[in-house]
Amino acid sequence: MIVANKETTSLDNRLRNRQWNKVAKNKLILVLLLVTFAVFGCNSKCLLFKCALTLDGEATQLEGDRSTPNKSHLQGIVARKKVDTSGRYLSVVLRTWHEDAALAFVALESVVNVIDKNLLEIVVVTDQESENIVRSALFDPIIAKFPEIYERGGLSFRVEPMLFLNGHIQQKFSKMMADTYTKGEYILHIDSDCVVTQWQDSCFLEYDKPINDYATFESLPKSVHVWKRGTEVFLGIEEEIFEFSRLNQHVYPRELYSVLRNRAEEVHGVSFLESFTKLGLVGRDKDLHTMDPSSSLLISDFNLLGATAFHFAPDLMTPRDLTNHKSPWRPFCIAQCEARLMGSSCCRKWMETQIRIANEGKPTKVHADCKIDFAPNDPCNCAEIK
Repeated sequence: MIVANKETTSLDNRLRNRQWNKVAKNKLILVLLLVTFAVFGCNSKCLLFKCALTLDGEATQLEGDRSTPNKSHLQGIVARKKVDTSGRYLSVVLRTWHEDAALAFVALESVVNVIDKNLLEIVVVTDQESENIVRSALFDPIIAKFPEIYERGGLSFRVEPMLFLNGHIQQKFSKMMADTYTKGEYILHIDSDCVVTQWQDSCFLEYDKPINDYATFESLPKSVHVWKRGTEVFLGIEEEIFEFSRLNQHVYPRELYSVLRNRAEEVHGVSFLESFTKLGLVGRDKDLHTMDPSSSLLISDFNLLGATAFHFAPDLMTPRDLTNHKSPWRPFCIAQCEARLMGSSCCRKWMETQIRIANEGKPTKVHADCKIDFAPNDPCNCAEIK
């Protein structure tokens, strides 16, 4: 009986020792993982395991020294990672001209009211011909309303020389040079007829990177296909099957702009500025038809930026395929009115309405689509819009 008790006690001790050793081993592994994670950075490129960690345990495959997103994974889930932007500086670039200056005041007002003023830089860009009106109707009133931003250097005015006869191609050129006159980690482009209705990381960021939305040209209306050839020729892509200007939430990492310009110079053998003349670039479909289509090229700045990230700098943005609406939903933080279609006065009223309902916690619209929430006899009613 005593022997049996000793054997039982010995067995119990062995079991306890084995369990303790297992726990100790697990703790040691956990400590090593935490140390490794701390050494290589919480932002995630885990060189020991040749993978990039995400919050939900999925991995991103590495190609050489660069990581490329696992597209089947990114397209199939809703991101659950909360990105902390508390220490990041955002540059908002508004490229405008004299006819839209008064309307753009509403746009900039919405930016300042929604985004943390201490982490915000606003750059108003215009041309020499529009300088006086844009300054008096937009820039000076913004300074008067938000002097604290101007006093700390967060609000600046940039006047460009008239480099091109076509104003639409001029503003596309200036957008693709945005990193040279801003200092933010990210650059957000908004138009004069846009308002920022809210700020959430999930509007713009996924996996700690700006989102690069795209869809196949095949899935889009024929009217969108006009941007395809310009992207292929300008960037030297044999065939571009994706369109990269799907949503109006255009946020890009500042590093991307120099990649785009360097790529264009490499392909065409001239400076980025000279490539515009060499290729006879235009900015609107109607401009292409008024010139000789065989010697002119229609480009989209946002298509060029998106395609550059997708093909030549996949580490900089998180790709999201919107083809057939299979991509995870994300909130819309910017609403646009299309002032050319609806007129400045109508757009201003619509934009102010979107701000009001956003402040009330109600969902805003992405675009003013002629179903405006006004009385039937209001001058902004669709039937009245010419």
